[in-house]
Amino acid sequence: MPNSVASGSIYRTVFLAVLFLFISYNFALNFARAGSYYLNLQDYLSGRAALPNQFRILMVPVFKFLFSLLNQFNLLNYFSSLPPYLTERDELAYAIINCVSFFCALIFFHQIARATFKSSVYLFWADFLFITVTYSIFVLNPNSNFIMPYDLPSLAFMQLCTLLVLREKWLLLALAFVFGTLNRETSFIVVIFLASRILLGLEPRRTHALLTVVVLTVIWIVIKVGLLFFVTRSGSFALFYLALQRNITILLKPWQWPNLIALLLPFAVCAYVSLSAPSRIALSWAGTYLLGFFALFIVADITEQRSFADLIGFSVMSILFFLEQRGLIIRTAGWDAAPPLKNTADASDLRLWRSRSALE
Repeated sequence: MPNSVASGSIYRTVFLAVLFLFISYNFALNFARAGSYYLNLQDYLSGRAALPNQFRILMVPVFKFLFSLLNQFNLLNYFSSLPPYLTERDELAYAIINCVSFFCALIFFHQIARATFKSSVYLFWADFLFITVTYSIFVLNPNSNFIMPYDLPSLAFMQLCTLLVLREKWLLLALAFVFGTLNRETSFIVVIFLASRILLGLEPRRTHALLTVVVLTVIWIVIKVGLLFFVTRSGSFALFYLALQRNITILLKPWQWPNLIALLLPFAVCAYVSLSAPSRIALSWAGTYLLGFFALFIVADITEQRSFADLIGFSVMSILFFLEQRGLIIRTAGWDAAPPLKNTADASDLRLWRSRSALE
């Protein structure tokens, strides 16, 4: 019996990996066909891109490595039937980065959902919603369906850091956070998530978690200030542009709302979850989304929905808690078959939440 269980687990893991790889490949191809690349890669790689894009430097060496690889091995010699939107070196490098990053994001988010919910039904809906929302923001966006070199890697780093928070791997979290911050400053959402879990009593090792919040905050400030001086050579440039007035003006135009449905619908769900006496764990996800959304609303153009993509995981988890609260997800008989959560605070809170939902 143990051998058959282990064998089945391996088969499921391989199946999921192949499925996620296929979906990521499909995503990269669809974006290459229908999307656009806003940033001039040559300017970005040579340090001449417009600010604040040039602050996000992590992908510079990655693209340079890919370019050297593609120059050495011309894929057209091996795949003569490549579609026209993948024949250029820049487009092919973008597609590889997008495919690998989305694949990693899917793998990490699946583990996040598995660490939070014990039902295969929940895992299915978690993966499905994550893929759907990502497609909606990047590929199906009617406003600005362009992408930056660091957008999909940022999504992957956010899922990785969130998973490490749930597993209490503080040293690995700090390391991943360094790379995530070098990639894009939206990594601060991880600090919000961890701080919210501390305030809600979801971190049993409270002292370690508090120290981690302080360390991550210091890392974020040091990296951003350091990049400010490194990129501008003077430090006389602001890290952010304020977009609050422009975003409010856009929201006051009802005809813009359908184009923003991929952001406004999760926002409405998270607001409902936060205000409807949720469990602590549900509030940690929905509250992080709302706080992160408000922070980005001040500095990012809301029509560029990709700027809010790091919140996708938090919105999907909040939607799942909303569906559970409304009794719209049917739990499977094998609910208790999965391994228990490491965090006992999370586990007890989930049992309380589910028992209350069942009574309702």
